[in-house]
Amino acid sequence: MRTAEAWLSLRQYDKAMGLLESSYQRLNESGEHWCLAEWLRLRGEYEHYAHGNNERAMQLFRQSIADAEERGALFWKLQSLRSLYRMTANKDDKDKIALVLQERPELQDTAEAAPPH
Repeated sequence: MRTAEAWLSLRQYDKAMGLLESSYQRLNESGEHWCLAEWLRLRGEYEHYAHGNNERAMQLFRQSIADAEERGALFWKLQSLRSLYRMTANKDDKDKIALVLQERPELQDTAEAAPPH
C-alpha cells in the first residue's frame, strides 16, 4: 500500500486506485483484515485528492480510525487522524492526535517522519 500512497503523492490517481483495488481484493480473498485501517485511510486520501469528495474522505478516515482503535493499531489511528486533520484543520482532531502521542511517545518520531500531502 506504500506504493499506492506514493502514486497519490505524485497525483497519479489512476495508478493509485488500481493498487488500492487490487489490495482490497487481496484483503477480501485472504480474510486477513489487519491492514484494513490503512487501506481505508488511503482510499480516503484518494477520494479527497482525486475527486475533491471531502465528505466521503471524512467518512473513510473515521472508519479507519474506528478500525484501528478496535485492533489496537495506534500507528494507523495516528495516520488516519493526521489525514483527517490535514483535510479539515479541526482543532478536535488535532487534540486527538496529541492524546495518541501522549499515550505512546514512541510514535512521535514516526508521525513526524511522514510528510503531509
